[in-house]
Parts: sequence; structure tokens; C-alpha cells
Amino acid sequence: MIRLKSLLTEVKITGNDVSNDQSFVSYLKKVEGFKDKAYDDQDPTKVINPGDVVKGVLTIGYGHTGPDVKPGDTITEPAATSKLKQDIIEHFDRAYAYVSGKFPNEIANLDLEQWKMLTDFAFNPGLNKFPKFAEAVVFKNWPSAIKNYKRFFNGSELTQRNSQFYSLFLVDKDTSYKELGKGKDAPANLVGTTGKTLTSVDYCSKLAGAPQFTAQIARIMRFAEYYVEANKKKNGVTLPLNTYIKKYYPELTNIGITPQNWDKPAFCSRG
Repeated sequence: MIRLKSLLTEVKITGNDVSNDQSFVSYLKKVEGFKDKAYDDQDPTKVINPGDVVKGVLTIGYGHTGPDVKPGDTITEPAATSKLKQDIIEHFDRAYAYVSGKFPNEIANLDLEQWKMLTDFAFNPGLNKFPKFAEAVVFKNWPSAIKNYKRFFNGSELTQRNSQFYSLFLVDKDTSYKELGKGKDAPANLVGTTGKTLTSVDYCSKLAGAPQFTAQIARIMRFAEYYVEANKKKNGVTLPLNTYIKKYYPELTNIGITPQNWDKPAFCSRG
């Protein structure tokens, strides 16, 4: 593990900040997946027992590797989470070492989001393999980051990881999607009956007795579908259908409305 104690005191963000960020931990858990038995990363479906030949890297838990992983090892989920947080700190240190070597004058300017992106790439597959992406993140050159962020394994795109990374870090930074945002034809934001926060009671009442409101919601859902289709076509990224709703209509997300339930939400009473 790389330790940079003397230098880390100069950084606003530390490895503990990154490892304690729940959204980042949840993201890594999702893209790495949990396996309670040691496996070969070249054949993740094969459990490795003592004496077996390992073609790739012996791995366990949430993508944990290292000399402490042995054939036949098992791990609990809580222990794997603890290992993951330790790994995040270790790879933050690696990201820090990379950036301090390449861009020492920028170290103190990087925010938590930048460090999470850099730590993720230090975790898999290593920042030295993505120099253009690393530079783009350091200088917040988002068009370049979007052009260079996709990862591959054995010649195949890691589509799930790329999609999850894009959705978490880059979707709001993609200037090529300006026309897919809340444009002039998109419905206005929604308010409650008193002109304040939209509540589930407001929503149910309007859905039952205001055809114009229902048409407005239906149009928002069409925009959501278009947003996903256009992202897929333009950048090869498959986003969750609810991405558009969360981004532009948080008042709907806050009461549990999704493209799947908008016309018949469970909380609306149907007499």
C-alpha cells in the first residue's frame, strides 16, 4: 500500500473521505459484485480451491486482490465491505501518487467527485492505462473525459461498469446532450395545489380529476424515453429510464413516481 502521510496533510480530500462516501461505496459494490469464495478474475464463475491453477488474478469479496487472498478462501459480506473500504483508501493513495507526479500544481484543487473518479480508475484498471482520462478529470475537461472513459476487459467493453460510471459521474457534464435536457418543449415543473411542494395527495387528486395534468405527466414520461434512447444512440450508454425524472423532475421522484407507475401509483386510492 502506498502511504503518503506527509503529502496527504496538504490535500483537502483524503482517502477516508472517499471510503466514507456511501454513494461511491454502493457504486463499487454494484459494479464489482460480491463473491464469498476466492475466484480467478479470468473465469469469475469458477471457484478456486487449493491446488487449482489460477490464470488471472485471485480475487474475493468486492474485487479484492492481494497476497492475503488464497485458494479456498471464503469471506462474509461485512468483512468484504471492510476490505473494500481499505482498498478504496489504498487506491486513493495510488491515484494521489499518480496525480502528484503528473500534475503536482493541481493536487489541492481537486474536489471529492474528482477524487472518486480517479480512485475508481486506480482501482480498475489503473490510471496509467488511461492518461487522457486522468488528465481530463484533473482539469475538468468533461468532453475529453466522456470521450475517454470507457473501459474494456479482454477486448470486450465493460458495458455495465461504463454505464454505471457514466450515470453517476458524467451524465450532468455531457454538453452534447444539451438538447436532451429540459428544453422549451418539456413540461414545466410541477407544484402542489397551494403552489408549494407537490405531495402524493396532490398527485392523486390531479391524476383523477385533471386531464391536462395527466397529459403533462404522460409527456414527461415520453421525454424520459427519448432521453434514454438518445443517450444510447449518441454515446452508447444505457441509462436507467428514471434518470431523466430524477434529474429534471425531482418533485416526482420525491413522492415515488417513476415511468413504470406514473399512471397507477400504489399510494393512490382507487375506490
